[in-house]
Amino acid sequence: MAEVACPIGTLSYTVTGSDEPGCMPMVDSVFIFVGTAVCMLLIPGGLGMLYGGWGGKRSVLTMMAICYTGAVVISIQYFLFGFSLSYSNTGSSFIGDFSNALLINVNAEPMAVAPALPASIFMLFQCMFAAITPVIIIGGGAERIRIWPMTLFLLLWSTFCYDFFIAWMWGLNGWLKKFGELDFAGGTAVHVASGAAGLALAIFLGPRQNKNVYPASMKDVLLGTGLIWFGWFFFNAGSTLALNFQALNAAVVTHFAACAGCITYSLMGYIHHKKITAECLVNGVIAGLVGITPACGYVWPASSLAIGALTAVCCYCWTHFARPKIPVDDALDTFGLHGVGGIAGAVLTGVFATSGVTELGGYEIPGGWVDGHWIQPLKQLVGVVVIGLWSFVVSYALLFAIDKIPGMKVRLAPEHEVNGSDHAQMGDM
Repeated sequence: MAEVACPIGTLSYTVTGSDEPGCMPMVDSVFIFVGTAVCMLLIPGGLGMLYGGWGGKRSVLTMMAICYTGAVVISIQYFLFGFSLSYSNTGSSFIGDFSNALLINVNAEPMAVAPALPASIFMLFQCMFAAITPVIIIGGGAERIRIWPMTLFLLLWSTFCYDFFIAWMWGLNGWLKKFGELDFAGGTAVHVASGAAGLALAIFLGPRQNKNVYPASMKDVLLGTGLIWFGWFFFNAGSTLALNFQALNAAVVTHFAACAGCITYSLMGYIHHKKITAECLVNGVIAGLVGITPACGYVWPASSLAIGALTAVCCYCWTHFARPKIPVDDALDTFGLHGVGGIAGAVLTGVFATSGVTELGGYEIPGGWVDGHWIQPLKQLVGVVVIGLWSFVVSYALLFAIDKIPGMKVRLAPEHEVNGSDHAQMGDM
């Protein structure tokens, strides 16, 4: 092999079929590697504390345990074939193949979808998305779900829903990507998908026997939300797959959308109930974060304020006016925040997206309404409808099938639900 040194500050790798090494920026790899570690913290530390604190004191450990078991099992699935189905270079427009199963050829040489990163670092970063997305779903069945049937469901949902959605939206040949839907960091593929699945779970299980259960720890809810807010910077900014000005702008708009969502949701709560509640503060932050996720790589800070505020309005109207009138016990508002927020964020992306932001990352898009591209919101709706319906139908079918397996009833027995899922399943409180 000819000895060709890469410049200082770059990483070298062996190019397949070539005698010369390739070079890639080191700073991008370090950025994504650090972001991966932070995103991992969100699963047990952020989402686990949030869900554990929101539920009743008799189901705290169960909710946190499913966060762990789901993330672990899905990570193994990602190693076996999940990553390959999502991002393989030779996949179709509908789903990937098994060319990278068992992480074959996933090493220092970049993937086609991430040419500036070692494939191994790109894989690990995307594994965090794959691990946390299905776990969001369990909020729809809080206080009445069993650990192992739910873990099996999350594994199957990741295979038959999430891997497909990622292949469509972010895969090399994805049909939604070619169709022109814009989803920078997972508004449709993550939040609409998990929200629809959470709704299916809530409908399948039916209502809790006792809905009037106080949250186990609002302190944990607030702290968990803070950790989620912290990690969301890396989920959104890291989706540029490079440390550039587009990534910095993505971090900026993420923060201000969360702030706008928090203020708007809290003001609506104060007008409605004459109180400033922790529930409004937390839900407002999450609504703003969910709303900005599909748009973070496409909009300027001024637009992020509008997206955060409008998404919070939509989520508040659902959770406080619409949901109480329907017989669905979405215990932790999984659909109300992630589903409704994801839909609002996707549509608003079609309104506010502009090519000027993507030029910071070295490429252009047609833009949304602000750029005179009037069709973009309709393209956004196509992705929302297809992914939302697919996720809901497949989720319900998977729950129905798992529930028929001997010993794998998804819902707790009535007496165990009354006594508490922690004591019944884990022998602890």
